[in-house]
Amino acid sequence: MCIRDRVKPIELFDQALERTASLLEDVPVERDIPEELPDVRVDPARIEEVLINLIENSVKYGMSPKGLLIGVEEARTHLHFFVQDYGSGISQKDQKKIFEKYEQGDNADQGIGLGLFISRKIVEDHGGKIRVQSPAPDQDRGVRFCLLYTSPSPRD
Repeated sequence: MCIRDRVKPIELFDQALERTASLLEDVPVERDIPEELPDVRVDPARIEEVLINLIENSVKYGMSPKGLLIGVEEARTHLHFFVQDYGSGISQKDQKKIFEKYEQGDNADQGIGLGLFISRKIVEDHGGKIRVQSPAPDQDRGVRFCLLYTSPSPRD
């Protein structure tokens, strides 16, 4: 069980970006995070861990001169937190397995395949889902990891 606090989505990304600052030193990062988003009730340290993992994976495996796009989109009853890169992408075959324990995509040359598995477990413990889209939306390449925080009433 995790301890949940009310947190602004932008604060979660700010913390994750601060912790990955040395990795992102030469990486352009575009932010699309509206300030008027509702607070979310999460364990901030655990969700930051997920965002850090997604940022680190995007830099390791999907880097391109275009950098990263991070953001949050609001839907009716949930928020979509996303980390998007513009690299070569992830095959359909790999997209089906990368959230499983000890699984890696064909491009993974290091690690043991636990980061996305742990991220999935953390997100599910918060009542959410994590997805991957490749190619990224409106792109012919790249990857978008999306954390779906599904709160029945995010503005309560």
